[in-house]
Amino acid sequence: MSSSASLFRDQACVLESTKTANLKDLVVSEKDKKVLRELAKRVAELAARPVEEEKKQLWYKLNSLEETRPVIFCDPELGWNEIIKDSDLKCEGDLARMWENMLRKEIFWGECMGDDRVVDIHFNVPHIAKSTGWGMDKKVIGSLAEGSYRWEAPLKSYDDLDKLHYPDIIVDYEKSDLVFNQAQEIFGDILKVRRKDIWWWTLGMTWTLVDLRGLDQILYDMYDHPQELHRLMAFLRDTVTITS
Repeated sequence: MSSSASLFRDQACVLESTKTANLKDLVVSEKDKKVLRELAKRVAELAARPVEEEKKQLWYKLNSLEETRPVIFCDPELGWNEIIKDSDLKCEGDLARMWENMLRKEIFWGECMGDDRVVDIHFNVPHIAKSTGWGMDKKVIGSLAEGSYRWEAPLKSYDDLDKLHYPDIIVDYEKSDLVFNQAQEIFGDILKVRRKDIWWWTLGMTWTLVDLRGLDQILYDMYDHPQELHRLMAFLRDTVTITS
């Protein structure tokens, strides 16, 4: 995962949640723009420090298999909500609050973390997209935001295996362009705004398998239904994703 992946991943997920929003809900107010621009200026100041170029070269050498000192990357991940609380955000609109959160994370990383992650001058904006899913949806009980959750796996029987289908990814270009153009307007003279997509990240197709079948049940399947389990895994392996 790249050094900015977790921040970018957060944005991709939140933008995915806007797929049912009205276009007007994605418009950033003048008040929120002022807040975002001040934060962006601080990010630009941090990104311009000589140490950021030194860290960048350190990563280049590491990835080229040259000898370097140990390189350190720290990511609070699910601990961010304790570092930057909702009450800390000054913006009011949903899109603006998401961007404010991203910028404040970047600033915290540059000012407080002390690791080798590079503070980036780029402001990445992904497309707004949704997946049509696998034909079956798990039922989530609880909430990860509240600390933990469980789910009911939808594939109760391998007799229903044929009900699964490959997911399509559908891009909402109108909303995507609206969001990107606003980012360019707000940050374009401060940061380097660019279109860059990431379609989430997982531990592989096993994650989807567990969502569909359930972790405990998979362990039983290895003994009771090995051929059916192989068939399901082959289906996940051969996934064809179509973007429209």
